[in-house]
Amino acid sequence: MVQIFGLKEEVSSISKGLSYFFYEVENDKWCLLSVMDDDTIQEVLTRGMKLQKLSINLSTEDLIFLEMDAWSEEAVEHLKKYKLLSIDGRKIIIALGPTELNEEVHIHGPKAHAHPQLLLPSPEIFYPIDNFSTFYDDLPNTDRNEHKWIHSSESEAFLSENISASTAESFQTKVDRYSGKLDLDTQGRIISRHISHPDNVRVIHAVQNELSSLGFCPTLHHFSFSGMSLNNVIADLPGAGSLSFESNVQEQLRELFLKYPKPYPVNNWLSSVKEIIGEDWFGSHFTNDVSPLRIRKLIEESFGLKPWFPWWLESCSLPGQGSQLIIVGCHLDSTAASHSNYNPITAPAPGADDIASGIAATLSIAKCLSKFRGQLTHTVRFCFFNAEESGLVGSKVYASKLKSTGAPVKAVICMDIIGFNSDKNHLFEIHAGYNDPAIRDASLPIAQVIAKHTSEVPTLSPPQIYQGTSAVSNPERTLFDAAINRSNHASFHQQGYPAVVVSEDFFVNLSSEPTSDPNPNYHHQSDTSILRI
Repeated sequence: MVQIFGLKEEVSSISKGLSYFFYEVENDKWCLLSVMDDDTIQEVLTRGMKLQKLSINLSTEDLIFLEMDAWSEEAVEHLKKYKLLSIDGRKIIIALGPTELNEEVHIHGPKAHAHPQLLLPSPEIFYPIDNFSTFYDDLPNTDRNEHKWIHSSESEAFLSENISASTAESFQTKVDRYSGKLDLDTQGRIISRHISHPDNVRVIHAVQNELSSLGFCPTLHHFSFSGMSLNNVIADLPGAGSLSFESNVQEQLRELFLKYPKPYPVNNWLSSVKEIIGEDWFGSHFTNDVSPLRIRKLIEESFGLKPWFPWWLESCSLPGQGSQLIIVGCHLDSTAASHSNYNPITAPAPGADDIASGIAATLSIAKCLSKFRGQLTHTVRFCFFNAEESGLVGSKVYASKLKSTGAPVKAVICMDIIGFNSDKNHLFEIHAGYNDPAIRDASLPIAQVIAKHTSEVPTLSPPQIYQGTSAVSNPERTLFDAAINRSNHASFHQQGYPAVVVSEDFFVNLSSEPTSDPNPNYHHQSDTSILRI
């Protein structure tokens, strides 16, 4: 494992090695964390870049990254009880052994904040973002006409007067179910949603069941962490897209490929494919020497059967052509790591605000938007990420998967701790900031759209939009954003996607504003209820 330092352009051009993480050290000086062999290391050094080896055994140790919003000797002393690999100003890298919990290194105090990130292999980190074009964008008009493309209306589906929020009572009930005040299921109340606690699995099933009852087709995204098999919960409200077939070519191809999932023997399906898509089109795009596996792959890609949605599940509806992804989500696990002598396997971690409030909000939005089924241009994907408290693990794995499959992610809206307010100001935050100004600039319009619609809610104060490129503590939000790299939206920022996170008034405010209003029960067993004044 090495750190490579240099200008952003030269560091990001390194194609060899196994990339893990790419971050800004200071103005225009960036660092790449990567696994490299000796030959590649020598090649990097000959290019004049600074390189430093890190002493870590990746078979037994996890790589953890933290960025403090302000320098704190006390916080650094706390981290020194772990294996400290690197300190670059406020950016710290440590190695954790198999018995050490990621959330234990979380820094939350009066002088500094820092959220641990687990760093995982990310070979797709420098892949370009898909421009969302389809194979048909490159076809001549005659080919387009053969398949009778029809443009769908570009009407706005999100008209605020047509969307009503959930009632306070229904929202509170969801919070209470997912934080252990009310029965979650037939087994009764839960104690914790921590990934090490058995109730985490019950929460997964409860979210699935609730989405199913709303008419969704929820799926599980499996991943492994710390010897555990974990799941994110994913559900789509398929968009109609901007283009569609007059004849249902997608469904015909899906039905055929589900019937014959293997490319061999080719005679089982090839003649039917030619019949569905047309002999002329097939002949103009494939020669006799193309393998059946390659033909299947290109047909799937060309006709919208892409791996970023579960087209192979017959019960799940297909999105229309040209439909991009708008992700709305939260994390679903909890922790009480700030509580003394906390044992995540057995101890309570109700997490009413962090983040039963986000679960309730995401489910409420899903219920509301389900009324617009078939009317939205883009697919709204509801995501419930696991192991966020352990270093953004679930969202990092999922964002990496989307990037590697070329998923057309148009916008990501995450929620984190949205249920607490102890005064009458009703302030809240939208975080769009990121170290890379280009990704920040792509994220800012999402924050502005949210601000526009929430301005019509009389009980809310205008949102505080954080849009800085630095996490150095500062009340000036055009310069500073403390949420950089510390909530689920960061996993998507790191892959180049536009993303924001919405939260209660947690971070420092301008001197002209009321003081910030963070939840004092954050990461404690006392986080048992939300509070709104």
